[in-house]
Amino acid sequence: MALKRHIVIPDTQIRPGVRTDHIVWLARFIAEHRLPDHVQFLGDWWDMPSLSTWSKKGSLETEGRRIQADRDAGYSAMEMFFGELGRLGVSIASFGFTMGNHEDRLSRAVQEDPRPLGLIDLETFYGLQDFPIKVAPFMMPQHFDGVTYCHLFDLNANGDTTGRRAGQPSASVQVRRVRGSSVAGHKQGYSVAHLTHPYALPWERETFAAIFGSFYLHLENYRGPTDGYERRGVLVIDDLNGWGMGSPRPVPIDYLEEHYSNGR
Repeated sequence: MALKRHIVIPDTQIRPGVRTDHIVWLARFIAEHRLPDHVQFLGDWWDMPSLSTWSKKGSLETEGRRIQADRDAGYSAMEMFFGELGRLGVSIASFGFTMGNHEDRLSRAVQEDPRPLGLIDLETFYGLQDFPIKVAPFMMPQHFDGVTYCHLFDLNANGDTTGRRAGQPSASVQVRRVRGSSVAGHKQGYSVAHLTHPYALPWERETFAAIFGSFYLHLENYRGPTDGYERRGVLVIDDLNGWGMGSPRPVPIDYLEEHYSNGR
């Protein structure tokens, strides 16, 4: 069986006014290296601050925020990404997208106030149907080449869902709770862990878990003076054998800027 390569795109949290240069850098990185068999978006591509429940309605922070502007910012960045891939002649077999809690802000807002339902189609609002992407709703996993992807894994120590939507505290916990290899976003920074299975068949003797939730250049004011200290970038997974064995490696956003910000 031929080994596969995946490229995983963590949370970008795009909103009006933030930099999106790194989206183009990533497309150029993909074009220069051996093409991946699959590209996975982990969700929270959109930030949707106009629907944030953390910001008090009517406050100065929410002044001027508009749902359509939030949506258009992320859509334009997606057009930019696929446009650059097309310009460079890149063709990739499959793309996956697991919706994040920020994209789910729209569904929660409509549940609280259903009046916009006649104006907003929840299935097509973000426009992902315009791109060759297989989309999964928030909290629904996707499986590709032996890896399970989800924006977050809502599991307790017994393997039961909790309903808290908090995700796993670390990759070392996730690798024991989620069967097989898994990758999640949601949490800032990068965490990875490997688990060996000595009694398994030779091609199933190691699985891994990764949590990677930061692929953006802007700062988040709510995080205070330590914002930006976590690792930011994308994840490349080499040598996937289809049974959960593979070699994840982060590619820092600083590396992408250094090598791909001046064009190709």
